[in-house]
Amino acid sequence: RRVAAGEAHSAVVDELGGLFTWGRGAHGCCGHGVLSDVSAPRHVETLSEVVVAEAALGMMHSLAVTEKGLLFAWGKGPQTGLDPVAG
Repeated sequence: RRVAAGEAHSAVVDELGGLFTWGRGAHGCCGHGVLSDVSAPRHVETLSEVVVAEAALGMMHSLAVTEKGLLFAWGKGPQTGLDPVAG
């Protein structure tokens, strides 16, 4: 249904709204709760209770939007809203 590519990780949203990611897992950017690389598409289990509509990937982070408009972000970088912003 949808495909997204980051610098070193990728994602696909399937026809049922499941999110699958793979690639470089540094900083948890693949969303599997580990920092290791993922060599093949793997379901992001933490989002199994929602229907993902879109995914977007950055250098070290990932974003997913559900069909109901909820935004999920993980990984590293101020884009996630999880890291402190210098200033």
